[in-house]
Amino acid sequence: AITTPAASPAAPVYAPNGTFTVSGTAGASTSPLSYSSQTTSICTVPDASKNSVTMRGAGDCSIAFDQAGDSTYAAAPQVTLTVPIAKAAQTLSFSSAAPTNAKVGDNYAVTTNPGSSTSTATLAVTGNCSLAGSTVSLDAYGSCSVTASQKGDANYLDAADVTQTFSIAQSGSGVNI
Repeated sequence: AITTPAASPAAPVYAPNGTFTVSGTAGASTSPLSYSSQTTSICTVPDASKNSVTMRGAGDCSIAFDQAGDSTYAAAPQVTLTVPIAKAAQTLSFSSAAPTNAKVGDNYAVTTNPGSSTSTATLAVTGNCSLAGSTVSLDAYGSCSVTASQKGDANYLDAADVTQTFSIAQSGSGVNI
C-alpha cells in the first residue's frame, strides 16, 4: 500500500510555472511510484517518474500516486493527494508621479503599473478634482486624491489600493500691475 503522501511546501502560493514536490512511501512491490495530475488546468506532472509538480493556476491540485505490481505483489491501490495552491499577491503602483506646483485649471494624465491579474486597474478621485478616463482635472483650490484599484482573478488576490494626494494652488489672476 502507498502511504504518507505529502507536498512540500504543504500549501504553495501560485507562481507562473512554479514548482513544488510531492512524496509518498511505496508499497512492498519493487516497482517505483508514478505520479500524475488529475487537475491539469491547476497543475501538471511533466515526468511521471519524478515527484516535481508544475503550477498552472491557483486552486486544488490533485496528484495521483500509483505503483505497479511485480512478480510477488499486486499493484497498490491508487492514492490521491490534494494540495491547495493559494492565490498569489499582486502589487499595483503609479508609474506617474503626483503633480508638483499644481494649479486650478491644470490637467494631468495618471498612469499605473498594473499588478499580475487579468483585471484592469481602475481610478477614482476625491477632493477638488475630477476624472475623465485617466486624466485628472484640477477644479478648485485645495487638494486632490487619486486612488488606483485592481481586482484579483482566479490566480491573484485583489491588489492593495494605492493613493496619491497633492495640493492644488490657486491660479494666477492674470492682472499685471
